[in-house]
Amino acid sequence: MRKSSKSANYRFLKGELEEYSTEKLHSHKDHQFLVISSGISMLEEKISKKVQFGKMCAFIPAGVRHRTTVVGKKISYQSIYIDSFRMKVKEDRVIMFKMSSLSCSLVDELTLTSKSDCFLSACFDLFIRTVERDMKNESSIMTLIKIGRASCRERVSVV
Repeated sequence: MRKSSKSANYRFLKGELEEYSTEKLHSHKDHQFLVISSGISMLEEKISKKVQFGKMCAFIPAGVRHRTTVVGKKISYQSIYIDSFRMKVKEDRVIMFKMSSLSCSLVDELTLTSKSDCFLSACFDLFIRTVERDMKNESSIMTLIKIGRASCRERVSVV
């Protein structure tokens, strides 16, 4: 089950995943905020994997290759995509952070389709301001090195 919509400022996708977002790493031309509403997933980048659960948010900058893999049966998620010009990014990496209650509520509002454009525009502007503040409190993630075959190394991050 997936629902998607686009407004003047952003587009969203929400639904459930039972296996993975894509078979291989992929990227977007827009920045993505990915929230796991229920369940546990692994957010994989080129060199690392990070556990994501419990309303943790991943900010995935435009162009960063990634994919989500479900741990367990399924996950529920909400994604908000915004044009890359709307937010300046200092680093080309995923930032995992705990969203404030206000940001969580705004994500819920932004991923409903029955609201007026004027209301959604105000919610979006407030979301950008609050989430930029939230991102400054990046989750402390411990990175473990997982030794693979023949000197290949893969990083796995644990909260």
